Amino acid sequence: MFLTSNTVRDNPAFFKAFMERGSRIENHTVSHNVNMTTQWGYQRQLDDIIGMQDFAAQQYGRKPALFRPPGGAYSTTMRQAAAAAGLKAIITWEAKANPAAWTTNTATPYGPATSS
Repeated sequence: MFLTSNTVRDNPAFFKAFMERGSRIENHTVSHNVNMTTQWGYQRQLDDIIGMQDFAAQQYGRKPALFRPPGGAYSTTMRQAAAAAGLKAIITWEAKANPAAWTTNTATPYGPATSS
């Protein structure tokens, strides 16, 4: 599950039950600012990502390995920040509607986060 610490901070124990059933807590930032790639520089993005890394380690006993950017958008700067925060991959998804049914492509990895 990709969590943002700002939305779960009041009741982080709720998600411990999911972990007990095998789910992992992954990083979706502290703030969930969907415009962070265009509004924020490297350091602010890094701080937001690391903030969730630290929160997850404190509340759930492990730092996330996967990162889901808010809104799905990411940039080279964000890839570098994610790598510097110790994340291994950036995960995105998309959903498309058609008249007959929903189709969803989930967990499409866009390669490992790199610091170079």
